[in-house]
Amino acid sequence: MNFSKTVACVILMAASSFALQAATTNSLATNKTSTVVAKKPASTVKQLPFSGHIAAIDKATKTLTLTGEKKRQVHITAETRITRAGRITTFDDALVGEEVAGYAKELDGKLEPLSIRFGPKVITEKPATANTKPAPPQK
Repeated sequence: MNFSKTVACVILMAASSFALQAATTNSLATNKTSTVVAKKPASTVKQLPFSGHIAAIDKATKTLTLTGEKKRQVHITAETRITRAGRITTFDDALVGEEVAGYAKELDGKLEPLSIRFGPKVITEKPATANTKPAPPQK
């Protein structure tokens, strides 16, 4: 009789630990799902390239109006990286009619550039020896 009680206790403990493990797993899965849903942003942020020529400059609001069908307005922020001829520059160096290009994120219908380039793109030459093999040594 003592042996059968021991076997019954072992079976009962195994079944309860299995049920406890299943309940814990379900609880963790529910918590992970709710965490993922909570981290989802309220509005999606689109990122896109832009280019054109400067039609107007508003230094008070730090906006540029670009030429073209859409007449896009670009709102410069403190995080915007501004360059000209490969070097860092400031918003005050922008000129009307100048070529401009960059990459921006669209928030609430406004374009906020992550980076912007004034003037034509600087083309750097690559070394000509990159694809050539050195001559074999002479004997």
